[in-house]
Amino acid sequence: MVTSSFPSLKDTLPLDAAHAVLIGRIWVPGEGPYLVKVGAHETTDLSALALTSSDLMELEHAARSVAQHTGRTWPTDSVWANTNPSNHNPKEACFLAPTDLQAIKAAGQPNFSLADFICPASENKKDYLGAFAVTIHGIEKHIKHFEENLDDYNKIILQALADRLAEAFAEYLHAKTRKEFWGYAADETLTNESLISEQYVGIRPAPGYPACPDHTEKYTLFNLLEVEKHTGITLTESLAMYPASSVCGWYFAHPQSQYFGLGKIQQDQVVDYAKRKNESLEYITRWLQPVIE
Repeated sequence: MVTSSFPSLKDTLPLDAAHAVLIGRIWVPGEGPYLVKVGAHETTDLSALALTSSDLMELEHAARSVAQHTGRTWPTDSVWANTNPSNHNPKEACFLAPTDLQAIKAAGQPNFSLADFICPASENKKDYLGAFAVTIHGIEKHIKHFEENLDDYNKIILQALADRLAEAFAEYLHAKTRKEFWGYAADETLTNESLISEQYVGIRPAPGYPACPDHTEKYTLFNLLEVEKHTGITLTESLAMYPASSVCGWYFAHPQSQYFGLGKIQQDQVVDYAKRKNESLEYITRWLQPVIE
């Protein structure tokens, strides 16, 4: 590992944030974040600097100072989403904090974060991500009936059918979004087999699943869509959805977006993630425990 050796990290950030945009972090176990700097006409690999978490915080603080003075912002591995594109009040924006894949990979293979699939704010271009929640209403009373009659077979069959219908609803809604609501794939013509193998453009990762294992992001999604009000879906204390036959998630339309598994992360990213979400380390550790190495 090559340690950082330049005098002051804040001195390395240009006055115009648009010409040095931090677009991603690669987390290496035991070493911390590696950075990539993207300029107007070139991309520079800064991974050899192997910045520590404290160094990274200093650099981000400097970048925020630049943004305040120039009115320009830069993306890191977090995403700000405004529910009203014509309103630029950051207090009314929705904050998403995806985690980064942290495993050491072969040369040329990136460590993805969901934030990679959103256009950098410095580009001054609008970009969008979507959210959805679907459920199967009225099934719970029938499941309860089979439970009370000790009919495990029909209970399991009904639960499985409801789960498949919810997943089918999610698949159908995603197709409508691609072809009609957003319309970025209006000419899409895929067979059922092609849909099952996910040959369409875009992804719909769900909070709590491999690409974004933090279940607490469901709070963000539910508040954003007012899910309980519009669908009747509620969250339990363990952040499971009720009715159980429910699906929620995010829509990403980037042509290179893809599903990935976060895998295990180190304590340095847990600490940074807690800071970005403005939550206690204990709280974040509790929810990310299954993926902390």
